[in-house]
Amino acid sequence: MKENRIRKIVLCGATSVEETNFGDVLLEELLVEKIKSIIPDVSISRFKRHDTLRNYIWRLVRTDAFIYVPGGYLGYIEKWYSGSFAKSLQRLIYYYLPGLLYSFTGKPMVLLGQGIGPYEYRVLSGALKRIANYSALVTVRDTESYELLRKVGCSNKISITADCSQVLLKYNLIWECAESKKIKSKKGQSKVMFVLFFNTQQWKNKVIEALKPFMGNDYLFVITTDGINTDRKDFLEFTRSFPEDKTFAFDYKSPEQLLSVLNETDIVITPKLHTGIVSCVLGKSVFAFAAQYDKTKIYYNRIGYPERACNLDKVSASEMTRLIEKYENEKIKLPEEIIEAAEQNYTMLEQFFK
Repeated sequence: MKENRIRKIVLCGATSVEETNFGDVLLEELLVEKIKSIIPDVSISRFKRHDTLRNYIWRLVRTDAFIYVPGGYLGYIEKWYSGSFAKSLQRLIYYYLPGLLYSFTGKPMVLLGQGIGPYEYRVLSGALKRIANYSALVTVRDTESYELLRKVGCSNKISITADCSQVLLKYNLIWECAESKKIKSKKGQSKVMFVLFFNTQQWKNKVIEALKPFMGNDYLFVITTDGINTDRKDFLEFTRSFPEDKTFAFDYKSPEQLLSVLNETDIVITPKLHTGIVSCVLGKSVFAFAAQYDKTKIYYNRIGYPERACNLDKVSASEMTRLIEKYENEKIKLPEEIIEAAEQNYTMLEQFFK
């Protein structure tokens, strides 16, 4: 394939529904930056949740290639959160349907850095098989995703790489913002503990109880969300559980802002996957008390820190405290081969364009 044949690209990813989520937006930004570095005059469009039928068809017909943005939106159907018919239908409409329709155009399609599994729902299996077998390039971020694709009937070549967000240090995404400057000016000799707000009663109760032993010591607490906050009242109530004079709470604005803030921290407490992954990349002491444990444990097992991921449903507040006390001074160091595997996604994408 000659590079000059591809100038118009359509992206499909989790931002079609989760428009402000930190991990989803970051993965798309990294992909767009890479594409632009390869094809400077590229035109990129995206499938959006409220597209008109005309726009939808235009993207299918008038583009040269279709790329699935890295992420876990095609799979990881968690029982408690998204293991329902309604959620499966949502995935089918917003994520699978565009690829299915595009597979009849004869134009190239890419599945890049996907996390698919560990659950398989029959309503999606046939669609997933069709998309994977049609794609000119298929890369997945873990062995579990590879095995699921084989299970549903994918006979295409599948490359096992790593989560694409782990290449972020190669991009100019971290700079000082107003919030990071404030943290730097306030922390002095204190350790900075980042706590992600997650609006479930289980998370709020457990993390507040677990962190009480640290609140009387020399810690500065930083609290935010990883998306546009629609639960402002609950967020403020949560922050009031921390020492007022040692707590800095702010509203999430963008991935760049959150990355800059995380860069100023020492310890990261999170129930979410990508807040934890980028904190590992930044070399922080990370604790993932995971709301979606099945996908989170895959990552921490692979990087060699299985003890840093616990099932939020099963871990007690006292166990959380003991774990933080044990490892708070041990920062995570990612194996170099993991970073190289993550970069391989973009290396293969560049080869695809050529």
